[in-house]
Amino acid sequence: MTAPPWYRKRKYPHFDQPLSVAEALTYVTSPDKVARHNFFPFLAYELRKRRYKAKNSKGVASVKSRPIRIAAHRDGYIFSYYAWLLSRAYDQTIKGTPIDKCVLAYRKGKGSNIEFARKAFSEVERRRDCVAIAMDLKNFFDSIDHAILKQQWCRVLGTLRLPDDHFALFRAMTRYAHVSRDACYGALGIEETERAPRPLCDPMTFRSVIRGGGLIEINRDDYGIPQGSPISAVLSNIYMIPFDQEMAKLAADVGGYYRRYCDDILWIVPLGCGERITKRTEDAVGRHGTHLKVNGEKTVISYFSDGEITSGPVLQYLGFTFDGKVWRIRSQTLSKFWRKVVYGVRAAKKRAAKAARNGGDGRLYKRKIYRRFTHLGKSNFLTYARRAWSGPGGKGVRSQLRRHWERLQEEINRPPR
Repeated sequence: MTAPPWYRKRKYPHFDQPLSVAEALTYVTSPDKVARHNFFPFLAYELRKRRYKAKNSKGVASVKSRPIRIAAHRDGYIFSYYAWLLSRAYDQTIKGTPIDKCVLAYRKGKGSNIEFARKAFSEVERRRDCVAIAMDLKNFFDSIDHAILKQQWCRVLGTLRLPDDHFALFRAMTRYAHVSRDACYGALGIEETERAPRPLCDPMTFRSVIRGGGLIEINRDDYGIPQGSPISAVLSNIYMIPFDQEMAKLAADVGGYYRRYCDDILWIVPLGCGERITKRTEDAVGRHGTHLKVNGEKTVISYFSDGEITSGPVLQYLGFTFDGKVWRIRSQTLSKFWRKVVYGVRAAKKRAAKAARNGGDGRLYKRKIYRRFTHLGKSNFLTYARRAWSGPGGKGVRSQLRRHWERLQEEINRPPR
């Protein structure tokens, strides 16, 4: 059976087993089954990434933490199917409206970050005299107001109240239950995720150890949805419809350019409008739920005159920077890539050396390295970057990576430490 567009094979450990295409299709397309479905708690963990550009007062690299919630397998198929349905309903709702071109993230067929960044930078080049304002919504998914979400959910469905199956999903996403993955593994005696059993435990153990052990936490606030579920992205777009409409109207009033990519907002407006636009955006965000706020520390304002920056830092947008003439990959993104190259090559060398010590094949298999870190791979950072430098204005990206092959060979040939 051909898999539908919302289905993907799931292998991660959870409290239940994955379903086949036929099993998933039979279950999720039955509104009665979905309405009566008992959702497992999400497995919760923090995704931590070291940030090397900023140092705290003690001189230690800072860490960016993002809460992730992983749905059980059957729950995930339900979320994915209804996300597919809601995405179509959302697109139909905003079709032909000003916000159709303003909302970029999680919309199939709208393009990639490369195209979005290129269009934004081209807009600066076209205007030449303008202000670019990049803003960030603080703790976006954790701040989504449930009452507004429910209202907008009904709106895209064209109903006055949520049908029973949709209401079951609304409850699962707003009063969501979650279990700390570390606490769960500790209670079940699991030491490593790679060796975790599938499922993590049988139903009796779940009831006695997980539920009976008080490990399940429930969101009892009237705001916040879990980040990381298959349906979270489309729900965030649905939630923001009134805000996007207000911003699109403001853009039309001032002759500006407004784009939103999830929690990233970009304005490009005439000189003299920057302060007004920033204030109006902050006020609109504040009205769209009591907990939704602009992260003022991340607001960046860049002034362009005659096509060149006259004040403020270079414009940063979706992983790229632009100074009015040339656009480049953000230095932090590039540094992260080179760290992956170094760590990946060293790990491959260690595996080869270990194999040699054990009497096996001690050769370094460069083909795998090339697939991961060069243009010879099908889908990696270099193939993505080549798409960026191949278009207009891409010479800056090309210059950043002109020695990538030589640097990789230097690392491969470097004697082991």
